[in-house]
Amino acid sequence: MQRVFSVSMIRAREAAAVKAAGLDELMKVAARGVAGAVQDVYQAGEVAALVGGGDNGGDALYAAAFLCGEGIPVKAVVLSDHPHERALTAARAAGVEICQPAKISADVLPLLASATVWIDGLVGTGAEGALKEPLASIVAALEEVRGQLPGRKVVAVDVPSGLATPDGTIPTDALRADIVVTMGALKPSAVFPPACYYQQEVRLVDLGLDLGPHFARVLEGADVREVVALPSALDHKYSRGVVRLVVGSQKYPGAAVLGTLGARGVGAGMIRLVTDEATRTLVLAAAPDVVTVDGRAQAVAVGCGMDPQNLEDRSRIAKQIFEAEVPLVVDAGAISVASQLARSGHVSTKQMVWTPHAGEAAAALSILDESEWTRERVEEAPIKVAMRLAGLSGAVIVLKGAATLIVSPRGHVFVQAQAPAWAGTAGSGDVLAGAIAGVLAGVQARVEEEAGHLDWEELTRAVAAAVWLHGVAARRAAGFEDVDGQVGGAALRPGYGLEGGRPIAASDIAQNLPGAFEQALRSHKNSAWEAL
Repeated sequence: MQRVFSVSMIRAREAAAVKAAGLDELMKVAARGVAGAVQDVYQAGEVAALVGGGDNGGDALYAAAFLCGEGIPVKAVVLSDHPHERALTAARAAGVEICQPAKISADVLPLLASATVWIDGLVGTGAEGALKEPLASIVAALEEVRGQLPGRKVVAVDVPSGLATPDGTIPTDALRADIVVTMGALKPSAVFPPACYYQQEVRLVDLGLDLGPHFARVLEGADVREVVALPSALDHKYSRGVVRLVVGSQKYPGAAVLGTLGARGVGAGMIRLVTDEATRTLVLAAAPDVVTVDGRAQAVAVGCGMDPQNLEDRSRIAKQIFEAEVPLVVDAGAISVASQLARSGHVSTKQMVWTPHAGEAAAALSILDESEWTRERVEEAPIKVAMRLAGLSGAVIVLKGAATLIVSPRGHVFVQAQAPAWAGTAGSGDVLAGAIAGVLAGVQARVEEEAGHLDWEELTRAVAAAVWLHGVAARRAAGFEDVDGQVGGAALRPGYGLEGGRPIAASDIAQNLPGAFEQALRSHKNSAWEAL
């Protein structure tokens, strides 16, 4: 499991560690991590280190010195009046070319033209918020020019310049990075959208920090393995978890099929389908094992393919919300019904999971918050939106996106970004809703067997596990061999950072869920992350 910590906590713990270590020892450890990342993407030509003040600039200079020692030509473009003196001396001694141009893009850009790799050591976590001039203009120019130079790679020190934000927002222009070498622990900008979309791969340099409470978590395969369960000789269809799916309509019958395949693909023992006759016939053709007689269930999903403007559908949705005695997954059109019921106070106190995309989240907040929300406003600060929506609704919120946020009304936060961009296809959310219900049914069945109670942390973790399974299934369907998102030990390679692959449909994701389940069962703990 990967844990995300606030920038203020990491900085405080780093300061304490620096005092306990030898002079620049931790900086050199960090710099070696940066140099290693550069070597992984370097092929030929020159490396240019963009050097600011403070520790980030020092890391970049020491990394330049290490690279020069390996025979790689390196130029340091110093854009601070107060660069780290010892690191600057070490870079000069190693043979790094030192350039100190005027702090205007017209002077800086020509120095970078021949470099195939840029080290972004301009601004670190000490400069939260919008960049100040002249760096703001320089970073904007660098980003524009980089887009015109195919094959140019950027390795960022700790965070990409301009993205040292506590919540993943983007307050200013920022320099996108192919690899971010982050120090000590994951920062919010590494995992929270939209900032996380500016970095394709994140690598951790463990500085041995004594860290406190985390802000968010990212599940890995081994964590998912602890949520899902292999059936034993004593298990049967009821003990493995029964799902009730109240889904589909004459208008959108395919959503019922996809939700069913999602629940079946994660190992539900039985699926009870509640829908209209025409949709039922379609689902049975795809999944003849579905039971069309209603009865007891351990989890319910409602809303996929239903029309809240249709009075019959609306009544069926409201009935499930009112009568829920087990975890209830509320998807698609059912979210607006649940929002209106929550606003009026007519909602069951049982545990619910809402699965909105940005547009549905905006519509729900417009109802609950009694103010105008838009998709664009949601996408500017998704973690803030998810937390607010969780608080107002009393439900676990699954805010879907390339990086999906899972937030409980009790403050539990998970971020999962396994799915490749190919997963953004019609019906993918229906598969996800079914998968979440299927995983929750299995967890709830075990809890009932032990006469226990599913608490909010367990509920939220189970939902995050289902999102992981869905993302990895999409990854497998799109042809990526790196099915769990981990590369070379302590590295995070989100699905949206993957290049290539192939087009997929929602049904392809559903078909690959058993393979994703198997992948989780084969996963092992990642000691480099678990040490945090």
